[in-house]
Amino acid sequence: MPVFSFRPKRSAVATHLVGCLLLCLFGVQAAAQTTNGVRGVVVDEQGVPLPFCTVRLVGQQKGSDHHTTTTTNGEFAFAAVEAGGYVLLATRVGFYPETLSVTIPPPATAQPVRIVLREQSLATSEVVVTATRSVRELSTSPTSATVVTAREMRSQGARLLGEVLAEQPGLAIINDHGQGVQMQGLDPAYTLILIDGEPAVGRTSGAIDLDRFMVGDLERVEIVKGPFSSLYGSEALAGVINLISRKPGRVPQLSGVAEYGTNGRRNITLNAEGKVGEVGLRFFGGYLGSDGYDLNPSTLSPTVAPFNNYSISALAALPLSSAFDLSISGKFSAERSRSQANLVFGTDTVLFDDRGDLEDFNVSGKIGYAVSSTVRLQGSVYATRYATESTLTSPTDTAFANYYRSIFDQGLTKGELVGEWSPSEEHYLTVGGGAAAESVEAERVAGGTRTATNIHLLAQHQWQPNADFGLVAGLRFDSHSDYAARLSPRLSLLYKPIDWGTIRLSAGSGFKAPTFQQLYLDFTNPAVGYSVFGAVGLLEAVERLRDGGEIQRMLRDVEGNAVLRPESSLSFGMGFQAVPHSALRLTLDLFHNRIHDLIEATAFAVKTNGQNAFSYFNLEQVVTQGATAEARWEPLPGLALSASYQLLDCFSVEEQESIKRGEIQKVGSSGRIRAVQMVEYGGLFNRSPHSGTLRLSYNDTATGIEATFRGTLRGRYGYADANSNGVLDDDVEYHAGYTLWNCSVSKQFGQFLTLFAVADNLLDFTDPQLPELPGRLLGLGVRVEFR
Repeated sequence: MPVFSFRPKRSAVATHLVGCLLLCLFGVQAAAQTTNGVRGVVVDEQGVPLPFCTVRLVGQQKGSDHHTTTTTNGEFAFAAVEAGGYVLLATRVGFYPETLSVTIPPPATAQPVRIVLREQSLATSEVVVTATRSVRELSTSPTSATVVTAREMRSQGARLLGEVLAEQPGLAIINDHGQGVQMQGLDPAYTLILIDGEPAVGRTSGAIDLDRFMVGDLERVEIVKGPFSSLYGSEALAGVINLISRKPGRVPQLSGVAEYGTNGRRNITLNAEGKVGEVGLRFFGGYLGSDGYDLNPSTLSPTVAPFNNYSISALAALPLSSAFDLSISGKFSAERSRSQANLVFGTDTVLFDDRGDLEDFNVSGKIGYAVSSTVRLQGSVYATRYATESTLTSPTDTAFANYYRSIFDQGLTKGELVGEWSPSEEHYLTVGGGAAAESVEAERVAGGTRTATNIHLLAQHQWQPNADFGLVAGLRFDSHSDYAARLSPRLSLLYKPIDWGTIRLSAGSGFKAPTFQQLYLDFTNPAVGYSVFGAVGLLEAVERLRDGGEIQRMLRDVEGNAVLRPESSLSFGMGFQAVPHSALRLTLDLFHNRIHDLIEATAFAVKTNGQNAFSYFNLEQVVTQGATAEARWEPLPGLALSASYQLLDCFSVEEQESIKRGEIQKVGSSGRIRAVQMVEYGGLFNRSPHSGTLRLSYNDTATGIEATFRGTLRGRYGYADANSNGVLDDDVEYHAGYTLWNCSVSKQFGQFLTLFAVADNLLDFTDPQLPELPGRLLGLGVRVEFR
């Protein structure tokens, strides 16, 4: 295929002027003769197809203009066009417009045209989909967002989603039954994880384990903060993280990565994409394995057991016609872990084989139909399943041959139809609705199997009268089988008082319904001995523990907790962004979330084995508020420095009032019991008032050398309720802050080969209370790319 390339333009204005000049020239030459057509593809400078580009075919005759939108694989077509000279003008937010002169009918030997768009500068290059469910230039979006591109993930040496999010401003990684992300001071349960716009399932203790997701097949990760229940419903209370897969390109490409590192870490990925006829295809296969590690050699059980993780994904994009496009995608991943453990039963120690299996599967189909140049319909169906199985079997003692088995199997099926109407460049209306059915099967869930359904309707209007002002108003209605209907509104506003400064305001409410686990969980860890009960069966569980003599003392009253209320929020945000120079960007985001009926897992009793018994409780009212500041500076081509800082304040209104009334007590330094003072109150556990990131990156295209040096700071945070009064109020209850430093370097040899090295936790920081930190991790790898 011949490639039509363009010299880089100095500005979008210059490009428009050239385009207008070409339009005038060809306008003189064009003549109506016969009819024919032209088709082609729009790609970026790396050859990646660009969907949702606007392509105009402009001729001399009045009314001879045509326009369309590229499909999911970047293709466009104009049919039945009168013969003559034309200009193709391709535009997409985040890229400079490009023009191309064409003649219709084309010569007999002509191939489909190819238009290459060049990314814009730092000030305007980012686009975002998640904030409005439509492609939108971030600089004009009323909602601030963070976009992590595939290039950034690759330069970081990231393999898993948790590694990517750990270095993003304003996010904290929380390790509790896997890695979850804390956003704006809210637990992982309140952040919705999307895979190409569809929800992931399979939460443990409220968190979706980020290590389930390999990033080798992702085009980018979008992060939007604040409540987005107006678009996505329940769970989008703290924010949304959308994993957007790479789209197949027309040019065949093949790439692979092989890496080996500390603890026997093995990482192999393979990406292949191309086109068969008119069908764009992409395939990804990944393997990640480790020998695990042990921070406490005195026990047989390793801190992290050896595991092998396999992941595959595929996507097919089919342009059914100039108006219809269809895409089908699917992902499957499986993880297997094996280790041994010793459990003590009285005076006997029994050896066990500890086995864990995980499977994660999803498939989706999306069909788009351009009813006209201003109206587009999109229908989607989506199904996902997440299943785990854990067993403890003794190979030496037949009495414990099948000592423990736990399964968890959750499924979700969802369908949705959305219409988009853009009568002018100022207005963009989105309306739609859908339904979802969810089920869970687990012996930990009382009753074994539970199901629920939800129906939703949504509407959103984007009004952008000019480049300096924009307004987005959205509303979603959810009707759940287990709870009363909910309305979730949101309003966002953008205003540019000066060319280099932007102000964003937002207000909205969100909700989160109690999960199956929070309602029905009934689980006791056989190895450690702690217990977790859902709210519905809590009273019966307490009675059962008392009858068995398993309660040493109660920590809180559990009466009246049989019914959990859905959580709701009212949130406000204000953001300032300044780009005083094309190489400098400054951002400040302020946020205030007031959560009513926040549900948190809290210890309600100490068992006679020394472990706690937990359940889920509504806290009357919780506030999370703070500010996130970020600066990015690119002093030289290829060199970038960015830094961020977050100030966070999280507290329970109920706990504050109880302290003020003198109802919460502690043992003072003199040994006497006294009331806790407000000055001692530290707010919610597991929140760091101070955190930050630092990143220095260098990319020299002439030598093929790329390097990054990154740091993350997590300030002091409340770790555990050591004096058992239910609040964070004593220095011994805090965990000291710490800093992690990571780096990566790569060197490209020739056109196809790149060698790279990564080092995580350079200073070898470890802490017995943080088993998720294995110490320094080194790795060496090779990457090959053919295109």
